[in-house]
Amino acid sequence: GRYEFQDQNPAQGLVGVGHHLTSLSAEMVWDMGNAHSVGLSLSRSQRAPAAEELYADGPHLATQTFEQGNQKLGIETATNLDLSLRNSSSDWEWNINLFVNFIDDFIFQQARDENADGIADRLTEEGLPGNNADDLLSVSTTQRDALFYGLEFQTAYTLFDNRHGRLRASGFFDTVRGRLRSGESLPRITPARLSSGLHYQQADWQARLDLIHVFRQKKTALLETETSNYSLLNASLARQIQTDDALFTVSLKGKNLLDQEARRHTSFLKDKAALPGRSIEFELRIRY
Repeated sequence: GRYEFQDQNPAQGLVGVGHHLTSLSAEMVWDMGNAHSVGLSLSRSQRAPAAEELYADGPHLATQTFEQGNQKLGIETATNLDLSLRNSSSDWEWNINLFVNFIDDFIFQQARDENADGIADRLTEEGLPGNNADDLLSVSTTQRDALFYGLEFQTAYTLFDNRHGRLRASGFFDTVRGRLRSGESLPRITPARLSSGLHYQQADWQARLDLIHVFRQKKTALLETETSNYSLLNASLARQIQTDDALFTVSLKGKNLLDQEARRHTSFLKDKAALPGRSIEFELRIRY
C-alpha cells in the first residue's frame, strides 16, 4: 500500500491544486511444480495530473504540438487485474500474461478541431491558426473513463549448449486494446507486435538476429491517422575483451536491414518522420 500527497502551487495567478492519493495491491503466486507457476495480481492505483497536464499553454517543439492543459483535471484511478502462467525450465522458458485495466478519469491528450471541418487544427508557435502541415498540431488534455485489455507472450528455447557454444531461439507477441468506456478508440495505442530471434554465444563472442513485425493499426481515435504494418530485421555481432584495467566491448550492428518504411503509431511525429532506414553501426564500449 502507498499514500501520497501532491500539491501544485503555480505562479502567475494560476489556480493551485492538491491531491491525496492511495494505492493498494495484492499478489498471489501458486507453484504448480515441474517449473510451472500461476500468478494473480490485483491493484488499485491513483495518479495525480502532472503540472504539464494542468497548466501547459504553448508549443512543445519536440513533439511538434501546441499543448493546452486543463486545470479542471482530477485524480486518475486505475483498477488492474493480471493473470500469468509461467514455465521456467532450463531449456524452455515461456510466460503468458493476460491483463485488464479499468481506469476512471483516464488523462490523455487528443487533437482539437475547433472549426469542425474534420481535420485536426494546426497552430503557429504563437498560438495563431496555421495554414500548412509544418505548423504545430493543436492538442488538449482531457480525461474520460477508459478500458485497456490485452495479452503478452514470451518464450525462449535452448537449441544447443555445448563446447560449440550456446544457441537460443526466442519470440514474443503482445497486443493491447485501449478505448473509452463509451466505445471510441483512444489515440496513440501501440499495435500488435510479433517477434522471433536467434542468440548465439561462444566464449567472448555474441551474435544476434531478430525479426520484429508490427501490425497495422486501424483502430484509431477521432482525427488520428492509421499506420501500416512493417517488419524490422536487426542483426549484431559483438566481442568482449577483458584486460587488467578495463572491459572492452566491440560491436557491429545492422538495423532495419530490409530498409522498410516504419512509422511508430505512438508518436506524435509519425506522419512527419518515419523511423530510420537501413543503417550499419560500429560501437566501442569501455568499462573500467
